[in-house]
Amino acid sequence: MAKNLTDIQPYQNTYNRSVERGPAAFDVPQRVTTTMTWDVPIGRGRAVGQQMSKAFDAVIGGWNVAMFNTFQSGFPLSFGLNQNTLFLAGAGGQRPNVVGDPNAGISGRVQDRLLRYFNTAAFAQPANFTFGNAPARASWLRNPGMNNWNLTLTKTFALTERLKVNLRGSSFNLMNHAVFGGPNTTFGVAQFGQVTSQANISRQHEVVLRVIF
Repeated sequence: MAKNLTDIQPYQNTYNRSVERGPAAFDVPQRVTTTMTWDVPIGRGRAVGQQMSKAFDAVIGGWNVAMFNTFQSGFPLSFGLNQNTLFLAGAGGQRPNVVGDPNAGISGRVQDRLLRYFNTAAFAQPANFTFGNAPARASWLRNPGMNNWNLTLTKTFALTERLKVNLRGSSFNLMNHAVFGGPNTTFGVAQFGQVTSQANISRQHEVVLRVIF
């Protein structure tokens, strides 16, 4: 659990920076990273199969399994306006007004709400020459989070006393979970509230052969 606060934000009013205090762009309240490595106890010289043939051991014996996994919540969202209604010296990027609950009526998987990630009716255009009341970054509305699993299988073959071959097979994003990009947060455009991108790679495999001498 963590919280990263700042007032260095995309500001609206340079003369009142105190209202910009809120979560930083990289604020992540929950993040868990796990690593695991396991020498599979099967093969010659291991707990199971100590007497197996060299040929059989070359296929199923002596493997190591390793995993690196990351789970985290998303980054806070910031909002902007397509049509600027504020023409004052010292004004930064404008933000819309929040007039309702952005999470009202929104539930389910991200995949099921790509065209309406949040309640777009909860936002409105500010009156002319007024600042919008949306925060610089919303702690209550965040990008999709991450759920990523990586798996590696490794085995070393001893060809001679000095010559060895290391075989490694890796799978990145093993479960093929999509981490979606953030929704469009510019009020006034047709894509407002829509998720149209993916922030990670699809499942990829890698095989590496290394000769050690």
